[in-house]
Amino acid sequence: MTKRSKKFSKQKEKYIVTSALPYVNGIKHLGNFIGSLLPADVYTRFLKAQGHDAIYICATDDHGTPAELGAIDEGMSVKEYVKKYHNVQIKIYKDFGLEAGRNYRQTF
Repeated sequence: MTKRSKKFSKQKEKYIVTSALPYVNGIKHLGNFIGSLLPADVYTRFLKAQGHDAIYICATDDHGTPAELGAIDEGMSVKEYVKKYHNVQIKIYKDFGLEAGRNYRQTF
C-alpha cells in the first residue's frame, strides 16, 4: 500500500445506498425483493461492517396505471390503495429483516 492509500483507508467514508423503487401495485413477489432490495441492503451492511457511515434509503413509487387499476379493482381511491400497499410492503421488508434506514413514498 502506498502512503496515500493508507491515509484514505483510515477515513470514514459516507455512503447513501438506494435501489430501484418498487411500484405500489399490490403485494410484490420474491423476485422484486431478491433482485433489487436485498442486494442494496447487503451492500449497506457490508459498508457498515467496513467502518463506513452508510444508510440505505428507499421509496415506493405510488404513481402510474397499475396503482390506478388496482384501486379500481379494490373499490378505493388511489391514495387509500397506495397507502395500504406501502404499509404492507414495509411490513414484509421488516419481517425479512431489511434495514432500510428510511423508506419514503413518492406521493401525489
